Amino acid sequence: MRPFLIYGGAALLFFLVAGIVLWLYVRRKKKLADVPAKPAHLLALEELEQLNRDQLIEKGIVREYYFRLSEIFRRYIERRFHIPAVERTTEELVPDILNRTEFGSGVKTETREILRHADLVKFARLSPDKNATDSEYRKVVHVIEETKEVPAAEGALKTQQEQKLD
Repeated sequence: MRPFLIYGGAALLFFLVAGIVLWLYVRRKKKLADVPAKPAHLLALEELEQLNRDQLIEKGIVREYYFRLSEIFRRYIERRFHIPAVERTTEELVPDILNRTEFGSGVKTETREILRHADLVKFARLSPDKNATDSEYRKVVHVIEETKEVPAAEGALKTQQEQKLD
């Protein structure tokens, strides 16, 4: 009878501890789910600001700058449009971008130019000057601003304002 009590007590203790751990896990997961994730455009803009603060162009590390600029832009595309962009070549990615209906032809063209120019610097050893790097940076920011996700309430407000102007 005594081993039965010992094993029964151990099993009860095990299930009690497992239950507490499970309860804490579910509670923590629910709290994390309640916190909204940062929008893709905000993450990308923060990463771009950090890239500027690192002053790679000023240090003469142009290729590294373009590797990072391209990666930030590709992560934005991946997060925002759910297109696998980071692990694909530009030639694989561009057709998916051109087929999107969320933005106009100007943004599509700019996106293609950004990706191709970054490839030239990264792989063909093109050496752009400061003006060219600044221009590419501004293009990336422009595309992000043009394609950022607008919350539903904000979008409805803009539509109402546009209708009032007409």
